[in-house]
Amino acid sequence: MYYEVTFYKAVNRVSKADRIIGFTSIDIADNYSANLGLQAATIEVFGQRMPVTLIRNWEVSIRPCELNHFARIVGQQTRVRTDSAEYKFVMGGLTAGSSLLDLIDATPERYNDLKARGTASTRNPQIFPAMDEARRIIRGKRRGYNILRYLLLRMRNEVLKAQYYWEPNSRLSNLNLGYGCIPFDGSSQLRV
Repeated sequence: MYYEVTFYKAVNRVSKADRIIGFTSIDIADNYSANLGLQAATIEVFGQRMPVTLIRNWEVSIRPCELNHFARIVGQQTRVRTDSAEYKFVMGGLTAGSSLLDLIDATPERYNDLKARGTASTRNPQIFPAMDEARRIIRGKRRGYNILRYLLLRMRNEVLKAQYYWEPNSRLSNLNLGYGCIPFDGSSQLRV
């Protein structure tokens, strides 16, 4: 079985003309940005040769700007680098079928084990401090936890940037989220 995959470069603004169609036998997750191994090929259809793009391999590759914007929302300043061991560890777990939300929802033992392995060879972790803060809010079901869960599940730069507010929001656990996010978190958040 082959899948038809529509993809585009990981940029903030995309038009229909920027989309590319590829074919693969791999079931590729679509909730995060990915690096794709592409191959040009041709197939014969009704006696005509047509060019096609094949996707031979893939790996999750969340853009550093997306992780940095998420970190700003939870009050952390980061400079994520794609060549860091921590980044490679986290992306490897996501490629294997996990999500950032699975990481947050893991048992304390499992989370601490993954964190220890992911930060073992780094002196200045950039991803896990933001995950620690998100986990604290989500696990405690504090105000803003629904928004964080959504952002962790999709991690889209244009969405992250649109939710960011320069000042901590006291109605959403002091997350840097605009007041327009309050209704998304649930009707219980509307009480003063």
